[in-house]
Amino acid sequence: EISRAQDSLTDSLQKIFQTYPQYREIVRMVMFTVGRGGQGDVGQRIRDEILVIQ
Repeated sequence: EISRAQDSLTDSLQKIFQTYPQYREIVRMVMFTVGRGGQGDVGQRIRDEILVIQ
């Protein structure tokens, strides 16, 4: 599911942010473009936003 993948990505980015201070600015920019992820209707909201863009 989209929200689960997004949540996993943000968790990985958080670990990189904490472990490698030299990459913090890049990770911060990536996190800004990805969003937060989450549970529940977040996946549906993401799909709805994709449809609006299309």
